[in-house]
Amino acid sequence: KYLEDGHCLPWRMDAFAFGRKLSTAEQEDRRNKIAPINLKGPIKMRHENLTQFYILENVQPPEFNASGIPFHVYFGRLVASGIYDIIDKMTLKKRNFLGPTSTETELSFLMANQAKAGKGKIILDPFVGTGSLLIPCTYFGSYCYGADIDARILEGKNSKNAFSNFDQYGLQKPDLWRMDFSPRGCCIRAPPEGLFDAIVCDPPYGIRAGARKSGSRRKLIKPVPEKYKENHIPQTQVYESYDLMPDLVDNAARLLVQGGRLVYLLPVATETYTDDVLPKHPCMKVVANSEDFLTMKISRRLVTMEKILSYDINKQDMYRQETRKHANLLKDNNELPGKYGTEGTKLTKADRRAMKKETREQRRKRKVEKLTTDS
Repeated sequence: KYLEDGHCLPWRMDAFAFGRKLSTAEQEDRRNKIAPINLKGPIKMRHENLTQFYILENVQPPEFNASGIPFHVYFGRLVASGIYDIIDKMTLKKRNFLGPTSTETELSFLMANQAKAGKGKIILDPFVGTGSLLIPCTYFGSYCYGADIDARILEGKNSKNAFSNFDQYGLQKPDLWRMDFSPRGCCIRAPPEGLFDAIVCDPPYGIRAGARKSGSRRKLIKPVPEKYKENHIPQTQVYESYDLMPDLVDNAARLLVQGGRLVYLLPVATETYTDDVLPKHPCMKVVANSEDFLTMKISRRLVTMEKILSYDINKQDMYRQETRKHANLLKDNNELPGKYGTEGTKLTKADRRAMKKETREQRRKRKVEKLTTDS
């Protein structure tokens, strides 16, 4: 349609390939193949009214496509540019303060999009850590709040903490609280219509870091002496994933506004996973569920839930019972190996190398199957 209208604006044409880099000669060859198209107007590399055309080839790396023949070739006019350069700008490699579970930049932006982060939105991360999930939400203009049970990660180290990352990018700092999301540890009180537009989180499941909650395993708990109360840090205990998940979903149903979203990551055992293990709630519905393949035995699901009904505080016990039914399925059908293997024995270097090799081969096969199907 653009060509038929006979536009005479300055234009340029670029050629790219996904899966390999095109040399200068190859780029010129691709442009010459498009030359018969009658493009009016002068050729310019830079101009305020420049029209850009792109030739995109889907080649894939040699291990997936030995012939080098493109699976697909696309030609089109640039309508709008994204902000993919922000991924490189905010990469974890250049970040001031990191933890063992900091979420990679690209995934955190995807989660912010799933949460519909935007100007004026109020967003909470109840397992905030170093704040990696709140950075893209703040970048999109949301007001952010974070919580974590680990006082050490909130205080930081060597004069650096989560706030250092927001200062690094010139972003508004979030409000941070020390708390957990268990019934005892969650101190957030919300009006009946809800408080947050979205909750985004990557809960700890014991693979790289274990979850903790307020409380003690001791039957007899001694009161804290008055002189220690000001600086006292309450005891914590293990927070199992099959307890954490129903608490997360129920609190989200209570704290979110109507139409608000809960976006979270859930590691699962690939062989035994079914959608039945996802926690359910009468006030929430799953609107998206995608897989990020990690190893031959573990993948993680990016799950997005949306609040569809108002939360009735008088039915809280019923809600929790309903949510816990699915938590029991998660407990029985989602055995994760963690860092020591499923039998609790520590993996040797040879074991880890073999697992990585098998994982790469499995990824390669999956990509080839997908590309073959698309072709």
